[in-house]
Amino acid sequence: MSDMPQTPRQKKILLVDDDHDFRWATGNILQTAGYKVVSAQNGDEAFSFLEKDVPDLVLLDYRMPGRNGLQVAGEMKRHMSVVPIIMITAYGEVGSAVEAMKMGVYDYVTKPIDNNDLLFTIARALEKQDLVEEIERLRHVLNERASLYDLMGRSDPIKKLVRHVEKVAPTVFMVLIEGESGTGKELVARAIHDLSEVKDGPFVAVDCGAIPETLIESELFGYMKGAFTGAHTDKPGHFELADGGTL
Repeated sequence: MSDMPQTPRQKKILLVDDDHDFRWATGNILQTAGYKVVSAQNGDEAFSFLEKDVPDLVLLDYRMPGRNGLQVAGEMKRHMSVVPIIMITAYGEVGSAVEAMKMGVYDYVTKPIDNNDLLFTIARALEKQDLVEEIERLRHVLNERASLYDLMGRSDPIKKLVRHVEKVAPTVFMVLIEGESGTGKELVARAIHDLSEVKDGPFVAVDCGAIPETLIESELFGYMKGAFTGAHTDKPGHFELADGGTL
């Protein structure tokens, strides 16, 4: 296992489980780790809390009386889509937990729970959430065409990212930007472009995954009128459109 991310202090976790002993034991573990814990024994109690406050993370049991965890998670995601949810499930219910992840649940842990794994999963989810929120803030700043130094975020990962951008922006090298969907890869690419020597040239963003394989060549390189059936006019490719700038 890799080193555990630094635990954010006083993040608020909503723990939803019908087992009183489990809530008590797990709540103590989370509080000892530095989290503030609010408990609910079912979905109705959880939503009563959510009417008054929004947690930083939800720890949600799958098997509960009334609405199960999958149903509760679905409703939660409709009302607070950005709050990460971690599903608690028994070994035989892993399939349901995977189904929950398809609808937006961040991850799942299985009972009996390994405390270190639980804390690691929670810390990782909160770290990603902090990063997403910070990137949204940076996206707003970039829309106002601020300088990179105005983008300096509060979190260490963002500060490290900014240093990387500063280092590669003056170069002419190709840059590979990796990250999960929604974490701001295009935003970083735009920042690199805005600090580069070709910042006055075009910035062309292409979602290659959205282009059918049969069309990728013509989209990137363009085509001449009559090159194939349906090519009624010349069409410049993305490489040509980005000439003098960044693709």
